[in-house]
Amino acid sequence: MKKNFKIIASSILALLGIILILTPYQLFPVCGIPAPDGTPMKCAYSAKLIIALGVIILLVNLVAILKRKKALYSLAYIATAIAAFFSYALPKQLIKVGNKKTMGWEIGLCAKADHGCRLHTLPALDVIIPAVIIIAVIAIVLNFLIKDKFETKGIKK
Repeated sequence: MKKNFKIIASSILALLGIILILTPYQLFPVCGIPAPDGTPMKCAYSAKLIIALGVIILLVNLVAILKRKKALYSLAYIATAIAAFFSYALPKQLIKVGNKKTMGWEIGLCAKADHGCRLHTLPALDVIIPAVIIIAVIAIVLNFLIKDKFETKGIKK
């Protein structure tokens, strides 16, 4: 059961990583409307960021599942929580990245409330990302609390 918990937690997180990858363009698409100046809107850059962070979540958890080392599970859960935090904070501009006026691009959401990123993508992310963070934090805590049977008998893997 103890080993199964780690595999189950990493599998769920990897699945949520896949859902994050699919959310911005497939499941709950951002608006595909260009800005008035013809450049992509902020939500297009947010979508690319969310996909990249979803790939990170997927890959670190797959590596943890395949290698099955306690330290890798810990690193995967921590990396997952951090990636999920950034995929939440950056589109909402809690942490500002880019500047449309000076750099030509910016991560964020459209200003208009009737655009797809605000109507569909953001509400979906408001459910998915907290779920990822909660599961990752629980997995971090339990990973440190659960002793493998080999560790409790003094046998190192």
